[in-house]
Amino acid sequence: QKGILGDENIKALVFIDDMVASGGTVIGHLDQLNLDLGEILGEREILVVVGVICGTGDGIENCQNHIDNSNFPFKIVLRVCDVIDSGHKVFAAESKIFEDHEVTKALSMARKYGARINNRHPLGYHDGQLLIVFKDNCPNNSLPIIWGSANDPKWTPLFKRN
Repeated sequence: QKGILGDENIKALVFIDDMVASGGTVIGHLDQLNLDLGEILGEREILVVVGVICGTGDGIENCQNHIDNSNFPFKIVLRVCDVIDSGHKVFAAESKIFEDHEVTKALSMARKYGARINNRHPLGYHDGQLLIVFKDNCPNNSLPIIWGSANDPKWTPLFKRN
């Protein structure tokens, strides 16, 4: 807040995120930004740009609908580099990850061990079913069996989530 109030030359704020899956995080941060700085951003016509490396169609739509329908006093531009379709869900009918005869067994295993890691979201947050890993982190929408750990049974992740 001090940086924005103290610098009249600021014309835009740019926020970068690695992933939008459900859209909840971006929506929450935009709402908080509005509460904290909305009036100032609007008065000074400061543009807010949200840049995302990749996002699901549903998550992007949720964010854009929120932006369009929330009457923010400032302009927001959402840009997504790579849109992920439903075929990126590991166990979706459109997925090309498993052969038809393998899906049932793989899904059963992912649910069983995923529930021991994350009981509420055994296939990833909001049933994400993704296999996405970034250099520094793994989104919680990815399968917990690739990023989570457990003691019973002992489970060590391939990519630890920060």
